[in-house]
Amino acid sequence: MIYSRRLAGLRGILYGLRDRRGGSSRRCPQAMGEGVLHSKLTLGLLAAALLSLVTTVAKAQTADTVLDKALATADWTRVAAIAAQMEADDPADADAAFLRALAAFEAGDPAPAAVFAARAYTLAQTEPDRFEAARLAARAHYNAGAFARSEFWFRRAANHATTAAETDSVAADFRLAQQANPLTIALGAWVAPSDNINDGSEDPYFQLEGLPFDFLLPASRRALSGIEYGAEARFSYRLSQSARQRTSVGTYVLGQTYT
Repeated sequence: MIYSRRLAGLRGILYGLRDRRGGSSRRCPQAMGEGVLHSKLTLGLLAAALLSLVTTVAKAQTADTVLDKALATADWTRVAAIAAQMEADDPADADAAFLRALAAFEAGDPAPAAVFAARAYTLAQTEPDRFEAARLAARAHYNAGAFARSEFWFRRAANHATTAAETDSVAADFRLAQQANPLTIALGAWVAPSDNINDGSEDPYFQLEGLPFDFLLPASRRALSGIEYGAEARFSYRLSQSARQRTSVGTYVLGQTYT
């Protein structure tokens, strides 16, 4: 959290002051007056740093207490306000982005929840944090009716699952999003060698009925070997569905080339 980083920074100031005060205690008589002045200045800086440290710790404890209370009482307006302040203090704070996403999601506003969750995913530094952010983004898209995006984020969440329970949970949620999505897209691509890329004849000769001799096929009509490149896409959109029927429309696109 940002407060812990500030605390670490203030500790560094204190340690630096202590280091500067270190060294030999033997001084020449002429420098005694300057030494007393330097000690007073150092003590003044130390007192100011200590006061700043105490103030920062108090603010951090107060903020954490307020946040814990807001989460415990499901006060999502307060959570959103605290998270916004955290983000203002540190725009790269993944916790702030996640809290804003959670507050928007629980308040029934899935569109901004999905945006903040995607930001939290980008800023997250650990697998568990990425998993939670991706799953929240998927659920936000689901509630917004964006089922294809929901499926995409559930797949992302599955990539960061660290336990079997997380994997099973995401798989169950993904199936729900897949069933709710009326649009089905299936894509395929391949590269493969072929001994007959042009659907040619394997026999170099052909006969005409009634004639006692063979004809030689031109080279373009014979089977040619090479490499086949292909891609296909199937699109299906469900119009209606019940326990006894399902009505869908769809199309199929195929592209092939050879070398």
